[in-house]
Amino acid sequence: MKFKDIKFKETKMPKGIQSLLMFGDYELSIIQSDFSYGGKQGLYEIAVMKDDVQVEMPGITQEGDTVKGFLSESEVEGIIKKMHLVSGADPKPIKENNEYPVGPQDTQGTRMDDSYYFFKKESN
Repeated sequence: MKFKDIKFKETKMPKGIQSLLMFGDYELSIIQSDFSYGGKQGLYEIAVMKDDVQVEMPGITQEGDTVKGFLSESEVEGIIKKMHLVSGADPKPIKENNEYPVGPQDTQGTRMDDSYYFFKKESN
């Protein structure tokens, strides 16, 4: 998957963009906002999730850290390739009702992770 193939959705809180990709049991969140690491410089931040928990991923995040910021488009492409190799799965966009839930107004059945930017409907 090339960076140009990633579909981003606008986020309202904080204002920015986000894409969520599924790799088998892993999710990759790619964001850019005024609050993300490097967002003000036009760079991206990623977080890896497994079972609805942010996790470290050797070769992608540093030991003891679950996010990686200040990433260029080509570095995000490299992470997508690594995620494909580690998981053995092709990346698939995560969509719920054709949109990502993106606002704090959607709190019923929604969780927000430690990084305050990732909103995802829990499945019931």
